[in-house]
Amino acid sequence: MTQSLGPATAGGALEMSVECRTSRTASRGKQHSIVIEPDWTVGTPHDLEAERVATAFGGFTSCLELVDKVIPAVQRTLPLLVRHQLPRLTRTRGERVVWSADPVRGCHCQRGTFTSAREAAAHLRSPAHLAKQYAVSPRPLTKVLAAVEEAWRVAAAPTAEARARADRAVREFKGSESLWAAGLHPEHVLEFAALAPGIDEPLPEAFFLGVAYSGVDVTWLAAAVASRPDPAGAAWLAWVPADKGDAYLSALQDWYSLGLSRRQIEALAIEGVTITAAEALAKATGRPLRTGGADLAAWALSGCRPTVEHFQALDRHGLGSTYSPSRAAMDRLVEVAQRYPLSPSRTELGVLLSLEGTQRGVEVQLELGIRSAAELIGTRRRTWHDS
Repeated sequence: MTQSLGPATAGGALEMSVECRTSRTASRGKQHSIVIEPDWTVGTPHDLEAERVATAFGGFTSCLELVDKVIPAVQRTLPLLVRHQLPRLTRTRGERVVWSADPVRGCHCQRGTFTSAREAAAHLRSPAHLAKQYAVSPRPLTKVLAAVEEAWRVAAAPTAEARARADRAVREFKGSESLWAAGLHPEHVLEFAALAPGIDEPLPEAFFLGVAYSGVDVTWLAAAVASRPDPAGAAWLAWVPADKGDAYLSALQDWYSLGLSRRQIEALAIEGVTITAAEALAKATGRPLRTGGADLAAWALSGCRPTVEHFQALDRHGLGSTYSPSRAAMDRLVEVAQRYPLSPSRTELGVLLSLEGTQRGVEVQLELGIRSAAELIGTRRRTWHDS
């Protein structure tokens, strides 16, 4: 959908009536016709070159702005109007999900956000935003924009067949209509659906919006979805931006293919734990690979990365797959441990907490000079259950 678009369909010209003011202070002007040719050149009753000379000496005609600025602004906007070009939107997740439009100085979108992609996309197509974006007068812009939209109204509207095909690809009722409002053409919907190989059921709207606006690497996305075809999983993956980096994306794909939950996968990827750690753990302890990944994820959620040796020690005490400290408990323990010389790592403290059972128990061991689980086990020769 990259072909050149003229002001009217079928390569035709667009004739319309415009208001021509000859004074900057005039609120109204005379009406006359103009013709916007297929190449966007404009025919007017004026000698525009003479008008430019007059303007240099203090004269004024609103048709100069119309020809030089307003109509070029509409030309650049038309691909957005007919959904041949995606708008520039971003989504931010915090306490609530908000959408932002490509900001323009002096416009509402420079400071404000939107509750949905539909609202943000509609703003980018609005005369109020476009007038600020292209620094043109709102009234002539609104008139020309309306005329061009009307000229394209029938041709730009998706056919019933195109809407039906797109609707079959989207889970939500009238999904293609909702996505059209958010800036996506039915052809985008079908193109993006092909990035979810192995899924033979409709995909959530969130998947299509993610492909359109998150900056996801579509080659990576298709490979990740193919490794574990699931509509909800595909919708999540579609929102992983490529700027996370190759190492992060590779780890995330590996963990996703293993069948772990989103919460587990994100924790592992953030901590930089790769699937090779689960493979080593499975080989050394006999765990299924997925169990090894889940055990590593439980610790990653608390900000820890136990080694194979740590898990072997925990397994001997019946704790390998049944216990992991909370992040809050680890934060408190790390703060306490900083009072002691040669404070153990966060992970080592977590394993000590698992074996001792209480923060106070770990403090006692630190006071005795214990700095690792291996030292604790070697010194006391007892299990956590004996304490």
